[in-house]
Amino acid sequence: MLQLVPTDRSEPERIGLAPIATAAFVTLSLAVYTAFVALWGSDPAVVALAAVPLVALVLIRTDRSGSRPKTSLPFHTAVLATSISVLYAALLIRLQGDPGALVAAAIPFVAVFLLMKPLYALYAAIGVALLVDDELTPWLEWHRGVGELSGHTLDWLVLSPLELLILAAVLGHLVKAMRAKEAPFRPGAFLWPMLPFLAFVIAGFVVGRLQGGDARMAIFELRAILYMPAIYLVFCNTVKTKRQLHMVMWITLLAIGLDALLTLWTYFVNFGGDLKGRSAITDHQVAIFFAALVVFGFVHWLYRGRPGAEEKRGTSPRTTSSESGGQAPALRDGGFREARWQGLVMLTILPLITTALIAANRRAAYVALAIGIVVVLAVAFRDHKRVVVKIALAVAILSMVYAGAFWNSKSFLAKPLQGFKSVNAEEGTRDFSSNFYRVQEKWNISITLRHNPLLGVGFGKPFEMAIPLPWFNSPLREYVTHNSVVWIWLKTGVAGFLAFLTFIGLAVARAARIYRQVEDWQLKPMLATGLAFIIMYEVYSYVDQGWDFKGMVFIGTILGCFAVVERMKLLADGSGAKANV
Repeated sequence: MLQLVPTDRSEPERIGLAPIATAAFVTLSLAVYTAFVALWGSDPAVVALAAVPLVALVLIRTDRSGSRPKTSLPFHTAVLATSISVLYAALLIRLQGDPGALVAAAIPFVAVFLLMKPLYALYAAIGVALLVDDELTPWLEWHRGVGELSGHTLDWLVLSPLELLILAAVLGHLVKAMRAKEAPFRPGAFLWPMLPFLAFVIAGFVVGRLQGGDARMAIFELRAILYMPAIYLVFCNTVKTKRQLHMVMWITLLAIGLDALLTLWTYFVNFGGDLKGRSAITDHQVAIFFAALVVFGFVHWLYRGRPGAEEKRGTSPRTTSSESGGQAPALRDGGFREARWQGLVMLTILPLITTALIAANRRAAYVALAIGIVVVLAVAFRDHKRVVVKIALAVAILSMVYAGAFWNSKSFLAKPLQGFKSVNAEEGTRDFSSNFYRVQEKWNISITLRHNPLLGVGFGKPFEMAIPLPWFNSPLREYVTHNSVVWIWLKTGVAGFLAFLTFIGLAVARAARIYRQVEDWQLKPMLATGLAFIIMYEVYSYVDQGWDFKGMVFIGTILGCFAVVERMKLLADGSGAKANV
């Protein structure tokens, strides 16, 4: 049974900032803030920027989360931060509010904060990745390079804000590990199966360069793939409690929920429920995250009323370690309350998420949702045999009724059914053109692989256009294919493709085993949804472009979640040190 490791909850003695240092820091920061407002009025960007150093350092000062005590900032750190704030204020005044200077001024304070708090950087990276969408949030394109976002004022900074967040999380964890004299990274359950695949990805980059591939295009192709191991390593080394696991789930719900609201606003308000020939109102991948939340809501409904670890033992969530025989209860860090609230919120917003999924109108997402439901029923069969059989029969009957009622309908509710039917779309329709494009692309992939069966073409090299494809505006049109599974063979060769399939197979098998071993019903919905999403995403990637920043960050998050849960279980069983997880 999953339990958290006993921890000493007594409040450690803390070394606070001297009153004079605190007063000086706050006074100087407010002076800088006042200077900004006086010079540039009430510009929201300027006001927000001026508050960055003060807010960041106050958060660092007051945060008490984590299993080990945190010492406060020393006097010289406060003085240094304030001095830098004054210097940057002078720079901004000198440059008269240049956008590039605004970005540059924020970077030091944000970087210091995130380096000291890698867990917060991880939270921010996950939230940004799930929220950002080219169509829904054009004002938040944090997946693009800082140089591009700053109007090419900072062209030297090629990394995107999302990549800076991930980098801050990685470096911050390394700094904390070195200060604590700990191992830099614990591999967790999934790093070793992942490494051969990553090695062939790097080899694909080398092959592409040796064959004259474009280095810039190669980086654009593979950079998102590298987000997955980075997020995974930071996650399974910084997330240590159930409360933090549930915080990641809350961030996921919030980010995807906001995307759902924006989708509905765009569809019903901006377009009045009629896209007028527009193919989509969101990026390709957003719909599959809506489908994942629908699965999460379904799982919460399936596990409703199930007792948590404490309830099964007859232990109160508030029981102290001494009252429970020296072992900290699994619900002690707030997991019980968090899980119940997540289930309630998810079931409440489920109609909204489902409507957004239909409005996004992505055929691959409908297929992925159906597969996700099947996966959840399969993994839950062991715990809910009768319920699963009843649900399967009910779903089959309702599906037949739905198909009969909406077979020839063009209404909003008929969109999922029409999406399934569009596999054999009539000539002249948009779905037919989309299907035909994929058929032509498939032939081009086959011809390219026939000429490069062992090593592939490598990253940075386009695939062969034996059959000219219709034009659409994308710089990666000739480099990234819709079939993202075979694309791995195209870019890394047959060995890389086999390593990828092995990694996915081992990841699914290990995740399923962890799910079966965990007896804490508060974690079951999260784990079942994560397991289903891995399979859903691979199915989705077979018919659509899947190697994108959003998917890779979330896959890394899911794998990290399973690794953390397994480590918690091993530590509770007393075998964690031996397993080195």
